[in-house]
Order: sequence, then structure tokens, then C-alpha cells
Amino acid sequence: MENKLIYLYSLYELVRADMDKIKIPYTKNVPIKINPRAKRMHGCCRKVNGNFVIEISDFLLNYSKKEIMNTIAHELIHTCYGCFNHGKRFKYYCDKINQLGYNVTTTYKGKEVTQIQNEAKYLVMCENCNTKMYRMKKSKLITNSQLYRCSKCKGKLRVYKIIKK
Repeated sequence: MENKLIYLYSLYELVRADMDKIKIPYTKNVPIKINPRAKRMHGCCRKVNGNFVIEISDFLLNYSKKEIMNTIAHELIHTCYGCFNHGKRFKYYCDKINQLGYNVTTTYKGKEVTQIQNEAKYLVMCENCNTKMYRMKKSKLITNSQLYRCSKCKGKLRVYKIIKK
């Protein structure tokens, strides 16, 4: 695990150097950790006691150097002022770093997404725009869907239990 962390930090430093070149105002000295339990995400940026912490999924370390660096850049952009979501400012910085050859997007549609769809127990669908969201667990969204709205169009959400054959 220590070798993986050394490798991760070496890529982290390369991404930081690129972001410094084009003056993206990310938060400096954000600790980066490997999350061995994460199965459905490549990385995440969290606030812990008012400070940012970046977690990278252990399975991502089996991917190419480029994909790992894209994920690190994505999470570092979240540390910029006004970028903790995927709004306009976040997308502006993505476009900026992508000019250096990165491919940073707001979401990732890879093989894990198909796996999630195959393993999901619930489908949440917008009645207005038909946006689909798959869920593995019976969360608040599943039990109280009337309290939530579609993030794209603000439409009502309907929950379906997926029955496996």
C-alpha cells in the first residue's frame, strides 16, 4: 500500500505543477488518501474539519497514469473557491486544464457504471426528462422520493424496485 501511495503522490505533484502553470487557484497542500473500500467512484473531495481531503479509489490505481491524473485534477478543482459542485466555475477550470491534454469531466461513464446498473436494486427516474439514477441501497431518496427533485429539470422522481431474474 505504501508503494501505491508514493506513486499516487508522484502523480499528484505532476497535476499540481500543471495547475500552477495555468494558474488554477486550487487549495495547496491537500492531503490525498487511498480509499480501499470505494467501488463506485474514482475519487472524491471531502471537507473534514473545514479542510479538504482527497480520496482516490484503490481500484483506480490499476488504470492508466492519464486516467488517475484526470481524477486527481477533477478532485483538486473541487478545492477551488466556488467549485465544490459541478457548476460553471468548475467547468471553466476543467476546460482550462483540458487544454493541457487532460480529459477532466464532471462525470465518468466507464465500465463501473454498467456494473452499477447490473447490480442496482432500485431505479430512480425523473417523470419529466426520464433521467435515470441507479441505487444499490434503500437510502432516503428511495424511501422518501417525494422530498427530492431531478437535478436537471426539477421534475418529480419515481422509484422502481428492480427485480432480478
